[in-house]
Amino acid sequence: MISCSSAVGIISYLTVIHMNLESTDQHSVLQVFLSDTPEAPKPNAKFNLSDQGTIVHFQEHIFGDSTVKCHYLYGKNITGCFSGCFIVNEKEIYTIPAQPIVTFHIQVSGSCVARFANEQEQSPFAERQCRLFWQNGHIMAYEPAETESDYLDFYIRPSHLRDMADRYPILRKFAMDVAT
Repeated sequence: MISCSSAVGIISYLTVIHMNLESTDQHSVLQVFLSDTPEAPKPNAKFNLSDQGTIVHFQEHIFGDSTVKCHYLYGKNITGCFSGCFIVNEKEIYTIPAQPIVTFHIQVSGSCVARFANEQEQSPFAERQCRLFWQNGHIMAYEPAETESDYLDFYIRPSHLRDMADRYPILRKFAMDVAT
């Protein structure tokens, strides 16, 4: 079993190296949307990597009295999002992928409860806990603690995770866990 801190280091390092390697669609950015409703917004047409390489973007979401500040690093194969949540009242927030993805979630501080939006079964995420899971095209519902909490998500194209697992033996176990 690999510790959470080792997994974070390995995934973070490989993410930076592999964000923009060859993908099926050379100009497609891997997008995952954040919303206070489970409906996906229209994809942002300006997110095209043909000239820019990796895109760094900041977005502040205000949901009533709650705020989620997101720092995105968009790539063709992997998108990273560091989110700082300031939740006043119980609030569900949703991550909505534009295409099937594998998610590596790291609960940096605080806690939250997560579930697939169309299911009732919940999974708690404790501080410093990390999970790799097959999100596919499903919408995730997160309910952060009613305080401050921070988390880091890496969204990975499934085909790219398989390619990375072929190159790096340490990732084979992760890829096999996701496949089962």
